[in-house]
Amino acid sequence: MNQNGHREQGESDRRISSEQPVTPEYRGTPIDPAVLTLDDAFAVLNHRRRRYLLAQLARESELILEELAAKLVAWEERIDLIDVRSNCREQRYVSLYHTHVPKLVDADVIEFDEDEDRITPGVRAAELIDILAAIGKQR
Repeated sequence: MNQNGHREQGESDRRISSEQPVTPEYRGTPIDPAVLTLDDAFAVLNHRRRRYLLAQLARESELILEELAAKLVAWEERIDLIDVRSNCREQRYVSLYHTHVPKLVDADVIEFDEDEDRITPGVRAAELIDILAAIGKQR
């Protein structure tokens, strides 16, 4: 631009359009721009035990932590529920209780009643279960 604010000959026009931003698409399906800010959701979903908990919560509206720990052992070790040893169940219980449940509670994904060891859906549970379901459909 020259002193008068006019473009010089050959200078490209680099003005930003005032039109609405273009919605990104994947295979013709619009992608909600909010998806690009899902860092918290992906942080919650990055561990298989939290994904397993959410998958179970999608099937049952309420979980008892000790029962969930036993199911988790059976799933991880690919054994029947009846074959789960108590020490393995206790290890998973401790892992869930001290690590995974608090992370899900902090993210408002679940609610946890410590007196009854009861897990119920939090305000963000449906959102994360929907993400898991969508990922499962892509496989």
